[in-house]
Amino acid sequence: MTLPMMIGEIVLGARDWLPVAVIGAIGLIVVTLLRNRGERQTSIGWLATLLKIAGILLLAICLVEPLYRGVRPRPGANAFVILTDDSQSMTVKSGSQVRSEGLKKILEKESAWRVRLEQDFDVRDYRFDEQLRHIDSAEQLTFEGVGSGLYSALDTLHSRFQSRPIAGVLVFTDGNATDTITTEKYDFPIYLVAGDDTAEMQDVRVEQMNVSQTNFEMSPVSINATVASAGFSKQNLTARVVDPEGEVIEQQQVDLERTGKAEFQFRFRPEESGLSFHRLEVFPTKNEKKFDADAADSELTLANNRRWMTTDRGGGPYRVLYVAGRTNWEYKFLSRALAEDDEIELRGLIRVAKKQPKFSFQDRSGVSSSDRNQLFEGFEDEDEESVETYDQTVFIRLGVEDELELADGFPKDADTLFNYHAIIIDDLEAKFFTAEQMLLLRRFVNQRGGGLMMLAGMESLANGGYDKTPLGEVLPVYTRKSDVKEQMIIDAFQEAEISDKEGFAWSLTREGWLQDWTRLRASEAGERKRFDEIRGLKVPNAIAGIKPGASLMSTMDLPSGEVAAPALVTHRFGKGRAAAVMAGDLWRWGMHRDDPNEGDLPQLWRQIARWLVAEVPMRVSVTAEANAASGAGLRTIKVSVKNEQFLAHDNAEVKIEVATPAGETVELTAEPSNEEAGAYQVDYWPREDGPYRVTAKVTSAEGEDLPAKEAGWTTQRAAFEFQQLTTNRKVLDDIASRSDGEVIDVDGLDRFVASLPSRQVPVTESWTYPLWHQPWVIALAMACLCGEWGLRRWRGLA
Repeated sequence: MTLPMMIGEIVLGARDWLPVAVIGAIGLIVVTLLRNRGERQTSIGWLATLLKIAGILLLAICLVEPLYRGVRPRPGANAFVILTDDSQSMTVKSGSQVRSEGLKKILEKESAWRVRLEQDFDVRDYRFDEQLRHIDSAEQLTFEGVGSGLYSALDTLHSRFQSRPIAGVLVFTDGNATDTITTEKYDFPIYLVAGDDTAEMQDVRVEQMNVSQTNFEMSPVSINATVASAGFSKQNLTARVVDPEGEVIEQQQVDLERTGKAEFQFRFRPEESGLSFHRLEVFPTKNEKKFDADAADSELTLANNRRWMTTDRGGGPYRVLYVAGRTNWEYKFLSRALAEDDEIELRGLIRVAKKQPKFSFQDRSGVSSSDRNQLFEGFEDEDEESVETYDQTVFIRLGVEDELELADGFPKDADTLFNYHAIIIDDLEAKFFTAEQMLLLRRFVNQRGGGLMMLAGMESLANGGYDKTPLGEVLPVYTRKSDVKEQMIIDAFQEAEISDKEGFAWSLTREGWLQDWTRLRASEAGERKRFDEIRGLKVPNAIAGIKPGASLMSTMDLPSGEVAAPALVTHRFGKGRAAAVMAGDLWRWGMHRDDPNEGDLPQLWRQIARWLVAEVPMRVSVTAEANAASGAGLRTIKVSVKNEQFLAHDNAEVKIEVATPAGETVELTAEPSNEEAGAYQVDYWPREDGPYRVTAKVTSAEGEDLPAKEAGWTTQRAAFEFQQLTTNRKVLDDIASRSDGEVIDVDGLDRFVASLPSRQVPVTESWTYPLWHQPWVIALAMACLCGEWGLRRWRGLA
């Protein structure tokens, strides 16, 4: 009979016989010693005496019936899960053989450790890649999965066996999970088997890649990549950025460091605005910077040599409304600059005549003359009702979409004003706006999230009477009349204007240096050189101060540097942002340029306009968020829909079109979200690696088709799957510590399984082993007594 390996305890079955057994044994031993005291002079005599004492003790122990008892797992009552990584990373050569080949041998049904495991537990087999699946045997393993959802597989097992007894999970994996941890503590122990990674490997991989992008000209797409290499210490590495068609945009070559790592930095500007995709590729090369086919063939895998990236330098078209109190040079250069930006549409509303007193002149016959404004006299085909009169403001509209846009002047309702994304007010007094329009502009920034900028002029800022008005609250500066200190600064500027023919420079403050949209040169040296070379501003506007929390981006400086006044101030206001420009003659920068679309001024206007509209929400916005638990797998496409008042819009019909890397189009229907009003979402699981483009088409509850919006993402599951080729012991140790498990070497698998019955399990049973009621006990006692008698007879001691 095989002794159980469960640690137990020894108890006495006939405890009442203990005094009898002790007294009897002591008495018999004493008698034996006294009787044989003369025989113990020889070694044979001592041996005979000890054999008799041993026989007496064995018989005395049998009287108290000693039992060995404990608990052990009830056979088949506890589940034990064998979880196997079925992803492509298991096809990497580890040690002397491919991981998958060695793993299939270990998992064979006839393996000694598995046979021993099935004696005590209900063994369940599962495999995982991106999803968890049940299998009947190791023959069903394919090792073709493009992701290792290790944490999600454990979470699924945790929920699946929550109400069932489970003794543990034995995991065969390399630990290179492509998802993220979501469970802090598991209810069952997890035992992870680590493989052998002692053999040297050859591989080049993109270890880390950071992509930053803005909408501004001097801040193109920036890529910082860290490349790791193993086995290629004497070769160079070449990295290149290519577009989806494979055309090389930029290429670099670096020497490997002793650590086997290299750093690459790329800066490029996509030719077209909007959504675009690019790919970073890395490969070992020789001096001619060409692809080294021999080196590539020696790599363990090429799947981790490339990374996709998504850039979005658009989101428009954005509509910007420029409203001015008089014709000026500023609009000329602003419109020329923004004409080069395909994402921005500029609308101009310029006042050419204020309201004038209405006079009624009568001729000799007593008939009143026409009350039409004389600015419109002499034009044909103008009826009396359609021509502005003396008591109406006269505008000219520039760049409008049709004859109805801005026909009634500045918008008077939210439905019209909220169609714009940014408002630029230039040289316009506060009295121009009605009280309702002032509040509407405040709502435009605060609620709609639009951008507002006021330019300096004869009737702007403090000179425009905006103090203590709703619009004055939106601005980042105080617009009351300057006090003595500020007036002294303005006087100093005016004196400098007379004595300094060069004028003032547009300089950056510390905060301005940190912002992409305020810089006009690619480097700090170039920007400082611009400070010295480009001057000419001569019309500063007075303000009473900068509001708390506002950011001073630029100042107007003299060559001496002794006098400086605010030039550009910004701040956040509600959901939107606002800016104030105190330089009243930015147009001077563009007066002496051969090409009006080049130089500092056009670039500055484009970057300011992009900043104004950068975070302005659209009526329809779409995002494709990665599910944190699924790594690079499941995507949740979310669409936010607003009505004309930019409030949440329910009951809309949202259709989603997903363009796959293979060129196919998948049509989906987004359902209303339970978490947010006006939000719709649908899940999509990409099956291929590469770029995906999403188009959201929304029809409102009233039947209006809203402008379609695009978003995109890139899926590169293979790159993440082969991010690390050696076994990730850190992940294995972390999972083991979270579950009170342990990490096991392959060689120690048999010893581990043999120790499982001695570990704590949910369902156990008691067992008892009678130590006295065994044939060998009586046989041993009789052997001792007979041996004692035989020795004595042999030596003639009887």
